[in-house]
Amino acid sequence: MEKLLPSYDNLHPWELYSEELLTEYRQSYEQGLDIERYKGLFEEISKMPRGEIKEKLADAIFELVGAAKMREDYKYNEPSTINEIKSLCKPYSIEKRVLDDKTLEDKVLGAWVGRICGCLLGKPIEGCWKEQIWEMLKDNDNYPMTRYLRFDKFSDAMKK
Repeated sequence: MEKLLPSYDNLHPWELYSEELLTEYRQSYEQGLDIERYKGLFEEISKMPRGEIKEKLADAIFELVGAAKMREDYKYNEPSTINEIKSLCKPYSIEKRVLDDKTLEDKVLGAWVGRICGCLLGKPIEGCWKEQIWEMLKDNDNYPMTRYLRFDKFSDAMKK
């Protein structure tokens, strides 16, 4: 049987985990993970040319981050499991009310539309700093922003 290998050539850099390793490092460290000793590894892999080897190494980094323990000096308690979260919650009461079908339908529709818009609008700029976003918007002839970012409207230099 022929082994099928993924192709990374057709993906935009923002779709590849390996292209955002430095962002992953910064976020993971800020969230208290004990990964400081791997910073050089993140930096070196992020400099590698795009391809299968870089993606495999990025996958290994992903596993490393997933298995990382919290730093001893991290001063925040940020549980991950539902039971850990519930154990920290203080009791509270809320007014329960039953929504009519139309109100419930409107609320669910609003939630889905908001989620869809957030995903569509947020992906192209995920992990970017505001200066980078301004540059992207200007390159896309969309500054100040008045419409979606369209990949086909970016200059060749910006698509890299």
